[in-house]
Amino acid sequence: MSVQAEGLDDHGAPRPAVIDPESPLPFAALYFWDVEETRKGEFKMAWNIAMLAMRKQSGAAASLLATASDGTLIATILWPEGQARAAALVDGGTLSDLPCRSMREECFLLPPSVKQLSR
Repeated sequence: MSVQAEGLDDHGAPRPAVIDPESPLPFAALYFWDVEETRKGEFKMAWNIAMLAMRKQSGAAASLLATASDGTLIATILWPEGQARAAALVDGGTLSDLPCRSMREECFLLPPSVKQLSR
């Protein structure tokens, strides 16, 4: 199996699944970035360029880039499979070069029929 549960957290809620980089299953990932206020314009431009590259290279699809009430930038990416995500996160990958102080990711499994949405 390509996805493993992490168990329960301290409150009894399920932890996010760990997505195997070799997983053939489609999944969604939420990204949270801490970006200096003076670099948010630069980040948004880099995000647009990164999404165009990811769509072309791997078929990844994004829903939007939004700003939370605390200033955190949030985005959703629909990944066709795990290898596309792994390639984007490695050094020199499209997501690794975004100008931010930190990034957090949460992944969620999707049914295989979701692959048809990005076509």
